[in-house]
Amino acid sequence: MATVIRAGPDYASHTAFGAIGGWIEANGYAIAGPCREVFLEPVTGPQALKDALVEIQFPVRAAA
Repeated sequence: MATVIRAGPDYASHTAFGAIGGWIEANGYAIAGPCREVFLEPVTGPQALKDALVEIQFPVRAAA
């Protein structure tokens, strides 16, 4: 599993996805299934989304 933790609003998540994608490729891995996002802090309303703490997880396998 390749993971990254991002803080901040959803619209900024592209940076975290780019970083983890770059790491996967640079380290000889390939994505092996769908990703998931785990909210590490409770989101209690729209205002809380701007301070979200989210772990992005990708299952990986050695690249062929």
